Amino acid sequence: MTLISARHIAFTGCFTDQTEPQTTSHSPAADDLTQDDPSERSRAGKSSENPTTVCGDKVPTVRGIGVYDTSTRPWTALQTVATPNPSWLVCHPGGQVLYAVNEVDRHEDQQTGALQVYGITVPASGRIVLTPLATRSLAPGATGPTHVAVDPAGRFLVVSCYNGGQFNVFELDSDGMPGEVTHAERPVGHGLDPDRQEGPHAHHATCSPKGDYWLTCDLGRDQITLMRMDQGTLTTTDYASVAPGAGARHAVFHPTQPWIYVVTEMHATVVQWHYDRQTGKLARADGDSGNNDDTHEQDALLDEPLFDGDLFDGQLLNADPAGSEVALLPDGYTGEKSGAGIVMHPTGRWLYASTRRTRSDHAMADSVSAWAIDAQDGTLSLLARYSAGLSCPRAIAMSPEGDTLYALNQDGDSIIAMKVCPDAGTLSAFTVVASTPQPTCLAWLPGH
Repeated sequence: MTLISARHIAFTGCFTDQTEPQTTSHSPAADDLTQDDPSERSRAGKSSENPTTVCGDKVPTVRGIGVYDTSTRPWTALQTVATPNPSWLVCHPGGQVLYAVNEVDRHEDQQTGALQVYGITVPASGRIVLTPLATRSLAPGATGPTHVAVDPAGRFLVVSCYNGGQFNVFELDSDGMPGEVTHAERPVGHGLDPDRQEGPHAHHATCSPKGDYWLTCDLGRDQITLMRMDQGTLTTTDYASVAPGAGARHAVFHPTQPWIYVVTEMHATVVQWHYDRQTGKLARADGDSGNNDDTHEQDALLDEPLFDGDLFDGQLLNADPAGSEVALLPDGYTGEKSGAGIVMHPTGRWLYASTRRTRSDHAMADSVSAWAIDAQDGTLSLLARYSAGLSCPRAIAMSPEGDTLYALNQDGDSIIAMKVCPDAGTLSAFTVVASTPQPTCLAWLPGH
């Protein structure tokens, strides 16, 4: 059998809490939708209470981690590994190990989440195979992990635990194997929204391209924190706050410039920050440091939240953002907002972000927006918004070559592909490349 090139291997994580396969008789076929037909846009969105597949085919009953050959259309499924709620995956830079976090609240009868470690091998058959190597418990109380990241050198791994509000650090040996948790960063405090921000909600951690800084996003406290890794311990160099009640969800570093972009969940915005590579200090692109001691160390919830997702038909009071902040949803949008994924193009020229439908019947509630990045100051300019083929795009991912953007439709039980224009950064009409239940993330095998 012909060996499959590493550049074509992808891994997907899928939630496993959907007990019955879903079918649909009214979902549009892939060829029937384009981003230019408003009537079709509104049909693409599906309620999270009734997941469907865009293709109209029965969803596979096996759920967990999927291994795919992406050189075919649709993708060819090579293997499925059953494991509970693998909410995020990442490969070791060496390409021999895959890490997955299980978004659970109990592991081995303890109140904690779990980290799974898989070996990536190529047997005589020529097909990539995942083999379980180890399971690591997270720190006590580190429940509901939503994300896992590895530094570029493959020395440290950080798990973000939404329910437990912790960032857990693992040191990796030369083979990519983690030991036990070396540091548990346990923030304290809360945010503005009493329903979503009653306490810390660690949602995301990412390492800078040079490996010198880690950035964490705490949705529960509206805070991002820039840190250095010091012998397996995260040490804060600076922190900053997004707008109260916005909910810092995910972030990306620019590949060459000292710029950081943060997507907020409840406000559905992208906020730009600068960081000093020498001092590790953060500053808003508009000159505001963003530090807010009252937000950083709150002692009590406000009696009257300024915005709770329902007021003013879902519109924010400050609907006209500053130059370092852009709105992912169009003017006149109504209903609840929910920012989701964010990815940077490998060239650093373009940024992409997604929103997912919650309590809204607006045609653009499920969307992916494309943004041009100014080469001088990093500010964002809207290129286009897309909604065709999207059904709660919880995550988006870029191919390593930067030629294709993928959206993972959690409610649509599908993964769609949109070609990236190499000159303009805009996206083509979508193609369904995989039907899989409740996809949450997409990771690529290194080695391109």
